[in-house]
Formats: sequence, C-alpha cells, structure tokens
Amino acid sequence: MPNPDSRYAARLAAYGAVSTQLSLLSARVQTDP
Repeated sequence: MPNPDSRYAARLAAYGAVSTQLSLLSARVQTDP
C-alpha cells in the first residue's frame, strides 16, 4: 500500500493533466470562428 504522499502526488498530477486538457480544449473552442 503506497504512502499518502505518493498517492497525493499522483492525484495532483492527474488533476493537473485534466485541468491542462480542459484549458487547451476551451482555448481551442474560443479560437474557432
């Protein structure tokens, strides 16, 4: 069982990836004519 620190880091990395994808998607939608 992993320690809470590594689990928190993995969750933080996953959240960062999702937020990055959402920001890129929103930017792509805004640039569409």
